[in-house]
Amino acid sequence: MTPKPLTGTYYLDGLIEGPLGSASDAQARLADWMRLAQQAGYGFSLEIEGSGFSLLGDTARRRAPSPTTDMAEPLRDLLQQLAQSFPLELRSGLFSTVRSVQYGENLETQTIYALGPDGEVDAQQRTVDTATAMPEPPLTRKDHIRFGLVSLVALIAIFGISSLFVDWGDMFTKTMRKVTPVDVDAIAIELGAFEPFFEVTEKDTKGNKLQLALKRKDAYPKDLAEIERRLTTAKGLAERKTLEALASGYVRIEVFGAEDKFQGSATLRIADLATKDDVKTMMAFLREDPPTRLRFVW
Repeated sequence: MTPKPLTGTYYLDGLIEGPLGSASDAQARLADWMRLAQQAGYGFSLEIEGSGFSLLGDTARRRAPSPTTDMAEPLRDLLQQLAQSFPLELRSGLFSTVRSVQYGENLETQTIYALGPDGEVDAQQRTVDTATAMPEPPLTRKDHIRFGLVSLVALIAIFGISSLFVDWGDMFTKTMRKVTPVDVDAIAIELGAFEPFFEVTEKDTKGNKLQLALKRKDAYPKDLAEIERRLTTAKGLAERKTLEALASGYVRIEVFGAEDKFQGSATLRIADLATKDDVKTMMAFLREDPPTRLRFVW
């Protein structure tokens, strides 16, 4: 009987191939990129045949930094950086059959990475149900931190010997943030006018989604009739708008990142708090630039 794949593991398959071009250091630059990919968690082997090359994906299964870490998006970025390092006249000759398979809890996410003639990588993804087994023992927080530190040291070493890409600093930062856990405890929550009605009891990440657990307080209105009664005695615009947001079942969140820079806003559905004490809701965020502060507004 074939053993079940472990939750939180992934593997690569397929290849990316194309012309080497006339640059004398082309093969060395490909080797540098391979080392960078290896340290980020993606194995490739290089084959040279005549004036062309092939980078073969390593089919060995590896463990992601955490069961919820999305390993597809950082790989797409790496492949795109590789493609765009080639001159424009060579990019149309690049071809990719690379795909990745990642296992979540009883889920299998399959991603295919297609190359456009301009060097853009189009990642097509689908998720199917599959039976998985939980790894033993699970990764601990210390394992996550150790993975991040080891990757950091390795990538710094590669940075010192390679000049393949124009913007190493930007690629290094984005790649590492996408494959290392987000410190959700550092994300500040400002409930503002909603503080009397509910609280955020838990924060977690699910791939590129931030999950917030909300707990209803006693003051939360149970039905529209109660909201209408409160609206008749509301003091000021802020209280009225807050009650109207509760009536709609949706609240808006303003997202701030590093140096308190405004990143955008998200809408969360909280309607179930009218009938449940606890609900969980999700919002998308950029792993390469995670939020530092969330402010609830109407």
